[in-house]
Amino acid sequence: AGQATEVQPNMEEAIQYAAQNGRGGLGAIVMFAAGNEYRENYSYELASHPLVLGVGATGSNGSKEDYSNFGWELDFVAPAGSVTTDIGGYNGYSNNDYSYSFGGTSAACPVAAGVVGLVLGLNPGLSRADVFQIMNGSADKVGNVSYSDGFSPYYGNGRINAYTAIQLAAGTNPCVPSPEDCGNGTDDDCDG
Repeated sequence: AGQATEVQPNMEEAIQYAAQNGRGGLGAIVMFAAGNEYRENYSYELASHPLVLGVGATGSNGSKEDYSNFGWELDFVAPAGSVTTDIGGYNGYSNNDYSYSFGGTSAACPVAAGVVGLVLGLNPGLSRADVFQIMNGSADKVGNVSYSDGFSPYYGNGRINAYTAIQLAAGTNPCVPSPEDCGNGTDDDCDG
């Protein structure tokens, strides 16, 4: 199992400053990967910090990756099992030099950060607390586990859902999928 590390005083100050003063006083969104040691995170770790969104990892089937850390401070999970990264090539682009070994919660966290970017791109006036609420409130309850008051220690508030998050950021009611009824004139399965 990985060694847990306490948040150092200088890191604590940086998190507090960013969360309170970032984005012109609206508060920066600070995220941290939960870790890959298949253990419960301690309350004093970065991913458990109350001003940080802690992100765990799911695979392509929506289930928590076995290695992903978990716990009562985990905010949500994001896909990590099939993330690839372009590691070189002319101007950063190439057809044959992708890394297929980048994964884990270190890959899930930037996926979640991308969704935060979409949310703030759509509605830049949201506060840090608003973004936290949108990200956690838009998460899908996956994993075939019980969620108590919308929370599971293995999935947090669930797996991020970019579509639902941007609907909430835009102030519209999110589409909740149900079996399609082609005769009722509505998009029951939310596929557009």
